[in-house]
Amino acid sequence: MAGYEKINYLDKGIKKYERDILTLGLCDSFLPVSFVENRNMIKGIYDCRNYEKLCDIDRLGCDECLGIMINLINNAVQTERHCIFAEDVDYRIENCFVSRENGDVKFLFIRDSNRISFKEKMLRIMDYMSENLSEKEREVFRKAAAMAEQTESSRAIAGFLESLRRELNETKP
Repeated sequence: MAGYEKINYLDKGIKKYERDILTLGLCDSFLPVSFVENRNMIKGIYDCRNYEKLCDIDRLGCDECLGIMINLINNAVQTERHCIFAEDVDYRIENCFVSRENGDVKFLFIRDSNRISFKEKMLRIMDYMSENLSEKEREVFRKAAAMAEQTESSRAIAGFLESLRRELNETKP
Protein backbone atom coordinates (compact mmCIF):
# COMPACT_ATOMS: atom_id res chain seq x y z
CA MET A 1 0.00 0.00 0.00
CA ALA A 2 1.10 3.48 -0.75
CA GLY A 3 1.54 6.16 1.90
CA TYR A 4 1.98 9.48 0.13
CA GLU A 5 2.59 10.51 -3.46
CA LYS A 6 4.25 13.81 -4.31
CA ILE A 7 3.60 15.65 -7.56
CA ASN A 8 5.46 18.77 -8.61
CA TYR A 9 3.34 21.19 -10.61
CA LEU A 10 5.32 23.71 -12.59
CA ASP A 11 3.88 27.20 -13.12
CA LYS A 12 0.48 26.61 -14.71
CA GLY A 13 0.28 22.86 -14.05
CA ILE A 14 -2.61 23.43 -11.70
CA LYS A 15 -5.03 26.34 -11.48
CA LYS A 16 -6.00 28.15 -8.29
CA TYR A 17 -9.65 26.98 -8.37
CA GLU A 18 -8.47 23.38 -8.92
CA ARG A 19 -6.20 23.62 -5.88
CA ASP A 20 -9.07 25.01 -3.83
CA ILE A 21 -11.42 22.20 -4.88
CA LEU A 22 -8.79 19.55 -4.19
CA THR A 23 -7.59 21.00 -0.89
CA LEU A 24 -11.10 21.39 0.46
CA GLY A 25 -11.97 17.84 -0.60
CA LEU A 26 -14.98 19.00 -2.60
CA CYS A 27 -14.43 16.37 -5.27
CA ASP A 28 -14.23 12.74 -4.09
CA SER A 29 -12.65 11.70 -7.37
CA PHE A 30 -9.20 12.67 -6.16
CA LEU A 31 -7.08 11.61 -3.23
CA PRO A 32 -6.85 14.07 -0.32
CA VAL A 33 -4.04 16.54 -1.03
CA SER A 34 -2.09 19.35 0.58
CA PHE A 35 -0.19 21.90 -1.48
CA VAL A 36 3.10 23.60 -0.72
CA GLU A 37 4.06 26.61 -2.85
CA ASN A 38 7.67 27.46 -3.56
CA ARG A 39 8.48 30.17 -6.14
CA ASN A 40 7.36 28.88 -9.54
CA MET A 41 6.56 25.38 -8.31
CA ILE A 42 3.69 23.90 -6.37
CA LYS A 43 4.08 20.52 -4.71
CA GLY A 44 1.01 18.37 -4.15
CA ILE A 45 1.29 15.79 -1.39
CA TYR A 46 -1.44 13.17 -1.81
CA ASP A 47 -2.57 10.92 1.02
CA CYS A 48 -2.73 7.41 -0.49
CA ARG A 49 -3.01 5.45 2.74
CA ASN A 50 -5.49 2.54 2.50
CA TYR A 51 -5.26 2.66 -1.30
CA GLU A 52 -3.20 0.65 -3.76
CA LYS A 53 -2.04 1.78 -7.18
CA LEU A 54 -4.06 -0.04 -9.80
CA CYS A 55 -0.87 -0.90 -11.70
CA ASP A 56 0.56 -2.59 -8.56
CA ILE A 57 -2.41 -4.90 -7.95
CA ASP A 58 -1.63 -8.40 -9.18
CA ARG A 59 -5.07 -9.94 -9.43
CA LEU A 60 -8.54 -8.47 -9.63
CA GLY A 61 -11.74 -10.38 -10.24
CA CYS A 62 -14.25 -9.36 -12.89
CA ASP A 63 -16.63 -8.05 -10.21
CA GLU A 64 -13.89 -5.79 -8.82
CA CYS A 65 -12.94 -4.60 -12.32
CA LEU A 66 -16.53 -3.72 -13.14
CA GLY A 67 -16.83 -1.90 -9.80
CA ILE A 68 -13.67 0.08 -10.53
CA MET A 69 -15.00 1.11 -13.93
CA ILE A 70 -18.38 2.13 -12.49
CA ASN A 71 -16.59 4.25 -9.86
CA LEU A 72 -14.32 5.73 -12.52
CA ILE A 73 -17.30 6.84 -14.62
CA ASN A 74 -19.16 8.25 -11.61
CA ASN A 75 -15.99 10.11 -10.55
CA ALA A 76 -15.56 11.62 -14.02
CA VAL A 77 -19.16 12.87 -13.93
CA GLN A 78 -18.55 14.37 -10.50
CA THR A 79 -15.34 16.14 -11.57
CA GLU A 80 -17.19 17.84 -14.40
CA ARG A 81 -19.65 19.28 -11.87
CA HIS A 82 -16.62 21.08 -10.44
CA CYS A 83 -15.45 22.31 -13.86
CA ILE A 84 -12.59 19.83 -13.98
CA PHE A 85 -13.15 18.12 -17.30
CA ALA A 86 -12.24 14.49 -17.96
CA GLU A 87 -10.25 15.41 -21.07
CA ASP A 88 -8.01 17.55 -18.85
CA VAL A 89 -7.27 14.80 -16.30
CA ASP A 90 -4.65 12.14 -16.91
CA TYR A 91 -6.68 9.01 -16.15
CA ARG A 92 -4.05 6.28 -16.30
CA ILE A 93 -3.43 3.17 -14.24
CA GLU A 94 -0.34 4.79 -12.69
CA ASN A 95 -2.49 7.61 -11.32
CA CYS A 96 -5.37 5.39 -10.22
CA PHE A 97 -5.65 4.23 -6.61
CA VAL A 98 -8.08 1.57 -5.44
CA SER A 99 -9.31 0.68 -1.97
CA ARG A 100 -9.80 -3.08 -2.06
CA GLU A 101 -11.67 -2.76 1.22
CA ASN A 102 -14.59 -0.77 -0.18
CA GLY A 103 -13.95 -0.66 -3.96
CA ASP A 104 -13.40 3.10 -3.91
CA VAL A 105 -11.37 4.60 -6.77
CA LYS A 106 -9.44 7.86 -6.59
CA PHE A 107 -6.88 9.60 -8.76
CA LEU A 108 -3.95 11.92 -8.46
CA PHE A 109 -4.70 15.20 -10.19
CA ILE A 110 -2.36 15.34 -13.15
CA ARG A 111 -3.24 17.45 -16.15
CA ASP A 112 -3.48 15.67 -19.50
CA SER A 113 -2.10 18.03 -22.11
CA ASN A 114 -3.06 15.61 -24.92
CA ARG A 115 -6.80 16.09 -24.23
CA ILE A 116 -7.66 12.50 -25.07
CA SER A 117 -11.36 11.71 -24.72
CA PHE A 118 -12.56 10.19 -21.48
CA LYS A 119 -13.89 7.19 -23.37
CA GLU A 120 -10.43 6.48 -24.83
CA LYS A 121 -8.87 6.71 -21.35
CA MET A 122 -11.56 4.45 -19.92
CA LEU A 123 -11.05 1.84 -22.66
CA ARG A 124 -7.29 1.81 -22.00
CA ILE A 125 -7.89 1.08 -18.32
CA MET A 126 -10.41 -1.63 -19.22
CA ASP A 127 -7.92 -3.18 -21.62
CA TYR A 128 -5.25 -3.23 -18.92
CA MET A 129 -7.55 -4.82 -16.34
CA SER A 130 -8.82 -7.49 -18.73
CA GLU A 131 -5.28 -8.86 -19.18
CA ASN A 132 -5.34 -10.53 -15.75
CA LEU A 133 -8.84 -11.97 -15.88
CA SER A 134 -9.70 -15.61 -16.51
CA GLU A 135 -10.97 -16.40 -20.01
CA LYS A 136 -14.59 -16.54 -18.84
CA GLU A 137 -14.30 -13.24 -16.96
CA ARG A 138 -12.48 -11.68 -19.91
CA GLU A 139 -15.49 -12.44 -22.12
CA VAL A 140 -17.78 -10.51 -19.76
CA PHE A 141 -15.32 -7.64 -19.72
CA ARG A 142 -15.05 -7.66 -23.53
CA LYS A 143 -18.84 -7.24 -23.69
CA ALA A 144 -18.49 -4.21 -21.44
CA ALA A 145 -15.68 -2.74 -23.55
CA ALA A 146 -17.61 -3.30 -26.79
CA MET A 147 -20.64 -1.53 -25.36
CA ALA A 148 -18.47 1.33 -24.07
CA GLU A 149 -16.90 1.77 -27.51
CA GLN A 150 -20.30 2.15 -29.16
CA THR A 151 -21.92 4.44 -26.60
CA GLU A 152 -21.30 8.12 -25.96
CA SER A 153 -23.25 8.41 -22.71
CA SER A 154 -21.17 7.75 -19.60
CA ARG A 155 -24.33 7.12 -17.60
CA ALA A 156 -25.49 4.49 -20.10
CA ILE A 157 -22.11 2.78 -19.90
CA ALA A 158 -22.20 2.81 -16.08
CA GLY A 159 -25.73 1.37 -16.15
CA PHE A 160 -24.66 -1.41 -18.50
CA LEU A 161 -21.63 -2.22 -16.33
CA GLU A 162 -23.87 -2.31 -13.27
CA SER A 163 -26.25 -4.75 -14.97
CA LEU A 164 -23.30 -6.94 -16.03
CA ARG A 165 -22.06 -6.89 -12.46
CA ARG A 166 -25.48 -7.91 -11.11
CA GLU A 167 -25.72 -10.66 -13.71
CA LEU A 168 -22.24 -11.89 -12.76
CA ASN A 169 -23.11 -11.95 -9.05
CA GLU A 170 -26.39 -13.79 -9.69
CA THR A 171 -24.56 -16.60 -11.52
CA LYS A 172 -21.99 -17.10 -8.76
CA PRO A 173 -22.52 -20.34 -6.80
